[in-house]
Amino acid sequence: MNSISPTTIQAEKQWDLFHVAILLGAALLRFVNLGFLDLQAWDEALYSMRAQAALYPGLWIDQTPLAIDGLYSSLHPPFYVWGTALVYQLLGVSEFSSRFVSALSAGVTIFVIYLIGKELRSKQTGIIAALLYSFTPFTCFYSRQGQFDALLVLFLTLSVFAIVKSMQRPDRLHVLMAGVFVGCALMTKLFVAFGIPVAYAFWVLTVKPANKGEHWIRIALVALLAFAVAAPWHLYMIITHGDGNPLFFLESSAIVQRTLFGVEGNVQPLEVFYYPNQLIVLFPFGIAAFLYGAWRSYRTRDPLWIFLALWFLSFFIVFSVMRTKLAVYLLPMLVPASLLAGTVFEDISKGTIEGKTPRLLIVLTICSVIWSSSQVWRDSVKGLISSLLSFLWPDQSNLIGTAFLLGAVTIGCGISLIILSGKRALFARYFPHVALFFLFTLSMAAIVVFDRHQYVDGAASFAEFVDRSNVKQIVVAGYERNPQLTYYLKGADIGWRDDLHVRRIVPPNDTALYRPWLQMEMIGEPASTLLLIEKDKFIRYHTIDPNVFLTDGYVRVFESRRYAAFVAGQIDFLASAFPPVRN
Repeated sequence: MNSISPTTIQAEKQWDLFHVAILLGAALLRFVNLGFLDLQAWDEALYSMRAQAALYPGLWIDQTPLAIDGLYSSLHPPFYVWGTALVYQLLGVSEFSSRFVSALSAGVTIFVIYLIGKELRSKQTGIIAALLYSFTPFTCFYSRQGQFDALLVLFLTLSVFAIVKSMQRPDRLHVLMAGVFVGCALMTKLFVAFGIPVAYAFWVLTVKPANKGEHWIRIALVALLAFAVAAPWHLYMIITHGDGNPLFFLESSAIVQRTLFGVEGNVQPLEVFYYPNQLIVLFPFGIAAFLYGAWRSYRTRDPLWIFLALWFLSFFIVFSVMRTKLAVYLLPMLVPASLLAGTVFEDISKGTIEGKTPRLLIVLTICSVIWSSSQVWRDSVKGLISSLLSFLWPDQSNLIGTAFLLGAVTIGCGISLIILSGKRALFARYFPHVALFFLFTLSMAAIVVFDRHQYVDGAASFAEFVDRSNVKQIVVAGYERNPQLTYYLKGADIGWRDDLHVRRIVPPNDTALYRPWLQMEMIGEPASTLLLIEKDKFIRYHTIDPNVFLTDGYVRVFESRRYAAFVAGQIDFLASAFPPVRN
């Protein structure tokens, strides 16, 4: 029997420590500049206010009485909210605290991805997959947003890890763990976690393992235990708010409308082609390797990797069929995609993929990167295709944009083929390392540089201005609700404060009516009332100039990218109460 030498064991330990150090660095990267301004207008601020509501006595289970618009924001299960509330207790309420649970969840997810890759194939697959997922700018962005998705992905990934372990062992302990994790995912976001037992069922039907009966029992155990974990809170809400109606969550979450018609303006023009396009745009460095890895796992009939491919496919099909489409729905799919891409990247780096396949994958990756690099080029191609399908002559701008895209693809592919030709084909082995380094650079740039200014709407600055100027009354012209403003005004517009009165007014649909409408609304308001205009509300997707429809006598005292504040009164009063804003 051959024995492993102490030197080899020591080298393995050092390599493991090196992997842990890399993964720890990738995880901690999420906490750099995590307190950037501003807390974003919808999900981040919405769930921050709900987490603050959970700290009030008696509202730990149900935050509806103090949540923005009641059930509108308290319908989702509370695990993320509870975690954030605990962080608030420890660290205080801040942007950093609001995003802490997401950053921590994403950091742990990186380690779990590594463990899955190591379990199914090798340490190198695990480290490549973990870093590919970690440094992709899309996943990095959502790991630093104060919303449910990062925690949801962690529980889904843990459940898959437990199922993978159970497939290789006779005991059912890991099955029970999978059920708990699926239940935790159900306690994080409605319905999504059902995709894991569904993927498991598809796996049984596809692979047809010898012990099918055992696997069906395991699927039932996962579902039952998940139900046991999630049922108490859901039943409480059904009884409290749904009068015992078992379809309460289906009706209140508008799942039928989301699936058949779309809600909140989130129907995409590409429809079922939306997510294929988004995969290329948001996962450009891994899309070609992932597709090849998925096809290879099916061709070789590798049961465990087929399970990961079915995990991706189950979510992909369901979300593609739904009319409501958001890019963030891709997040759970990118875990199996990164793992399958990791196997291919490992083989490319080792030179074990034969023929021209590595060069083809690299060229396709270059094409994906170029496609993802410019929204203008993508819109030009879509406009060109739309014109041709309608038998219309394309716009000149679409022709020019498409020509630039084709030129960039031609140059990029040409340079790649030259570099990869002949003896220089050895450079292909370094492509995974180059791709990961490039992704790391993009993520670092976003975290260290761009996040410091690209999300600053001015809500935090406005709240400081209000406190500094001792404002007592504000009229907000804009949205029916604005969680961002609610957060920074500490709930004044939803009745959480007595020292500051905030009244919201919503503009009419007809832009010609803005001036008389605003004049009528401000009748009777004292001269000290601050009028705040939400500049992005009046014309959707456009930022307006409030001076266009303000009546004479208003003086601007504050302005930011998203907000402009005015007062109407005597100049001497303005000079003392509201120092004029400087351009």
